Amino acid sequence: LSTPGQVAMLATLCRSSREVADGPAVWGKLLNRWYPKATLMNPDYLAQAELEKRLEAALDNDYTLAALCRRLENDTALDIGDLLRALPQQTTPKVLIKFMSSHPENFKQAPDGKKFAVCLKPHEGGWKACKDWRTVNPFQTPPVPKDDGSGSSSGGPNKAPGAVPMGRPTELKKQETEVRKSDGASSQAVEGAAP
Repeated sequence: LSTPGQVAMLATLCRSSREVADGPAVWGKLLNRWYPKATLMNPDYLAQAELEKRLEAALDNDYTLAALCRRLENDTALDIGDLLRALPQQTTPKVLIKFMSSHPENFKQAPDGKKFAVCLKPHEGGWKACKDWRTVNPFQTPPVPKDDGSGSSSGGPNKAPGAVPMGRPTELKKQETEVRKSDGASSQAVEGAAP
């Protein structure tokens, strides 16, 4: 470059091309062309988010509220594991805490954040022992459920919760066993009668 004007013009061109090339719109377009959107997202995060949405939708009903308030002792300190075992369906502690925070009149959390209390009829003086507890905080990390293998939450090492088999109501189990017994007895009678 022989003249200072050419140097200044070249410098200006370089600066303007750099601004264009470094802009977020340009890089966004290039990334979308080179890498489809599906590969830019973490598939584990997407699967976990989708699972939590489905669990929240399954938990958000009056039956869940009734199951927690009627199956558990009211106005006493309970571990998160006790609450999870009282539910009719499987869920995660995070989703359960989010559900409890949406019903502040029925659920309270201890000041240390590790214990919870339920109350079926809070408007009729149901809160006595835990009335000074705070409402459930959905933004804190949920406590790890305690399980000693015997079904109670007192003592035992801190273990991750195991999968709980989906049970059937007691009446249906009894009815199924009666049907099996009657089918077994009738098939034995038919075999004994055959020559």
